Amino acid sequence: MARSNITKKQLTVLRYIAENGPAIEYQLKKHAEVSSFTAHQAPNILLKKGLLKAKPRGKARTGKTIKVYNITLEGLFEVLKEKSAWENIDEIISFNERLLPEYFGFWKTLKRLKIDDVGVKLLAYAIEKLRHGIPTFPEKIEDRKPTLRDWLPRLAIYPYDAMLERVLTPEEALRFHRAILEDDRAEKLYVDTLKWVIDSHKSATKAFSKALEKHHELKRAGRVVEIIEKIQDPAEQLKALKKDKDLWQTVLRLYPEAKDEKNLLEILEKFKTGKLKAHVAA
Repeated sequence: MARSNITKKQLTVLRYIAENGPAIEYQLKKHAEVSSFTAHQAPNILLKKGLLKAKPRGKARTGKTIKVYNITLEGLFEVLKEKSAWENIDEIISFNERLLPEYFGFWKTLKRLKIDDVGVKLLAYAIEKLRHGIPTFPEKIEDRKPTLRDWLPRLAIYPYDAMLERVLTPEEALRFHRAILEDDRAEKLYVDTLKWVIDSHKSATKAFSKALEKHHELKRAGRVVEIIEKIQDPAEQLKALKKDKDLWQTVLRLYPEAKDEKNLLEILEKFKTGKLKAHVAA
């Protein structure tokens, strides 16, 4: 996923909220080490970019609505593109569990089993994979286009691609997989991820198989035209067509209306006038 066009000051605001939880403008001014102007302007820009969300929380003395700013998953993604942010990954995950509950909720299990270092590697691996965009396959999930929300936890929960790319050792991948078995939500995410990919491959195989059959069908149809144009004698035409079983089946599928072989020959003779070539091409 390509970098959003955000400034360093805007990123500072995002990082503060990612590492400390929801904040109002006053907190940004006081604690985020940005100017009053940035604390006021940056959240509005980040809202428009979909990197923050805001909820009203009462009124200030001036009558102005006080807004509480929450980071979105897209905003958190921008933060995690920065290597320095990973120094505070535990705080980030703790404050933002709601964004990826099935994966960030798994962090407690990883910490307990002292395998959160592998979780960090896998999450960083997923971020890097998504840095330049959402994968083109699988194309759908639940009959819609997959989003960052779909891909990030699924890339981070499956350790074996990372193992093949030498991000993890086989021992680390196995330890992580064992941890999945101790967390119901993580296990469901893992199983759902595999089912999603398996079903997508089945669907793709079916579609490509149909495309391949169509290719062969058109190729055989072209061969039918070639035989009819080259061989003048109707009986020899029929003999040549019946010699190739697949070719003959193609002819029968193309012209199911033929009552018998004589009628079929009459139909095929019309090829010479070009009247039925469009039928074959279709």
